[in-house]
Amino acid sequence: IPPEVRRAIDGYLERIARKEDASRTQWSAGLEFGIGWDSNVTLGSRSGQWLLDGGISVTPQGTSRPVSSAVMLAGAGASALVPMSGGWELTTGALLAGRWNPSAHTLDTDSVDLAAGLNYRSACHRLSMLAQHQHFRLDGASFRDATGASAQWRCDIDARTQAGGYLQ
Repeated sequence: IPPEVRRAIDGYLERIARKEDASRTQWSAGLEFGIGWDSNVTLGSRSGQWLLDGGISVTPQGTSRPVSSAVMLAGAGASALVPMSGGWELTTGALLAGRWNPSAHTLDTDSVDLAAGLNYRSACHRLSMLAQHQHFRLDGASFRDATGASAQWRCDIDARTQAGGYLQ
């Protein structure tokens, strides 16, 4: 097959494959593990004296001093993108993550992040609307719940130029 014909056929096959992929649910998942060392996991001050507003000098307590610790991390996440009719897609995902400090358990953290939303595609335009929730634990106790939403519009004007905006 002449090279120019092969390129044309490959181009057609690539566009057909992209079209087929766009009509299928896409899944992704991942795992993360890590281990390391933090020389100041407590973000403590090495200074033996603090100077407060007004020139008042204080000596930091032991809990305000640096503590070093091994650090262990683990996380798992999954997401799905489900095509719907008319250029719409449903997107959803979840992430579980933890960080543990054997020498400073009061700084151990765990979190659960959930997200769900809709995407719309038409010509150069992409609109994404997402609702998110996070439950964050510190030292084994509930510390924070955060819920929010975002909307983002983007237009791919050409291969090198985009315009967009977002609300959160």
